[in-house]
Parts: sequence; structure tokens; C-alpha cells
Amino acid sequence: MTFLTKHKVNTLGLLGLNSLVAVSLYIFRMYYAQSSLYLFLVWNLFLAWLPLVISLLIDQIFRRKPTKSANLIILIALWLLLLPNTFYILTDFMHLRYRAGMPIWYDVLLLISFSWNGLILGITSLAIVQKTVKQKYGSAPSWIFTAGSIVISSIGVYIGRFFRWNSWDVILTPKNVVSDIIPVIAHPLFYAKMYASSLVLALFIFTAYLTVLFFHKWVQDT
Repeated sequence: MTFLTKHKVNTLGLLGLNSLVAVSLYIFRMYYAQSSLYLFLVWNLFLAWLPLVISLLIDQIFRRKPTKSANLIILIALWLLLLPNTFYILTDFMHLRYRAGMPIWYDVLLLISFSWNGLILGITSLAIVQKTVKQKYGSAPSWIFTAGSIVISSIGVYIGRFFRWNSWDVILTPKNVVSDIIPVIAHPLFYAKMYASSLVLALFIFTAYLTVLFFHKWVQDT
């Protein structure tokens, strides 16, 4: 990992610390309540790390061979396939309800912690890939790419949550996935709720993304 700069190592360390805190909250809950409820949060957090790892590989490949596009495009496609996993954790709040043996405020804190990790992992990953696209194609295309990635990810979150498809299903059972998605594309009015929900999530993610970038630049300039 010699390609990692000191800044990237510090960032990864901080992201790792955030994830460690979230997992620690879950472990405490598991032993205190004697229940493995919310174990899926740990798995979802693991999946949320994958796009960040791939984004670092994209950054490395571009630095070594900035004129080669084949490997870059393949990795970006894989990254985009996995990116919804980061923002998917935001929807895990739907599982929140009072559970015997644990105060509900603790579960709220637990879900906030995992959701925050998913959001910041997604934003960090997206920023790294946008930087690569910007260096190769320019500023305007990079923002179009970023906005499009957020919209696609938001639709992917909805499909994952309500259609119950996973990212790897696109590779393992592509025909089944396509058979479910074609009606969504062919009859958008019938699936207006899905598009509306995805748009709301996309607006939230895009606003959060801009906010993080703004504060990052603001801190650098002060």
C-alpha cells in the first residue's frame, strides 16, 4: 500500500475508527440484551467498505497509467455496482422499534452510528472517483458523473430494499434482475413511488456530499 499518502492513511484510520465505534456499540448491545438483533448492520458495514477499497484501486491505476481506460472503466463499473451498499444503511432505520431488554435511545444511537459510517464511506469513495474522472475528462463531466452515480445508487438502494436484490445478484443471476427492472423502466408512472423515493434520497446524498466537500475546502483554506 505504498501508494497511500499520509493524508489517505490518516483518513482511512479515522474511517476505521468510526466503524470500530459502531461495531463496538453493536457488540455491547449483543451482550447486554443477549440478542444478535441488528447483526445485519455489521454485514452492511462490511459491504459499505468495498466501494472505498475499489475507489483506492481506481486512483492507483489512474496514477500509474493515466492514459489507459479499459481497466479503469471496468473498476468504475464494479465500484458503481457496489456503491449503493454504502447508502443502503441509511434505510436500516425502518427496523427501529422498541425492543425488550434495551432502551430505544440506544438503538437510535446504534443506527445513527452505522448510518453515518455508510454515508461517509460512500461520500469518501465518491470523492476519490470523481477526482479521477475530473483529471481524465474535466470538471463538468466529473460532476455529471457524480450526480448520475448518486441517482443510480439511490435507485439501487430502493431496488435492494424493496425488490430484495443484492449487488452480486447482477453477476450471479442477471436474467432475474433484468426481468424485475425492465417493468420499472417500461412503466415509470406505475413505479412513480420508487422514482420519487429515489429522488428524495439522491437529493439528500448530493446535499450531504456538497456539504462535506465545502467544509473540507473551508478547513484547508483557514
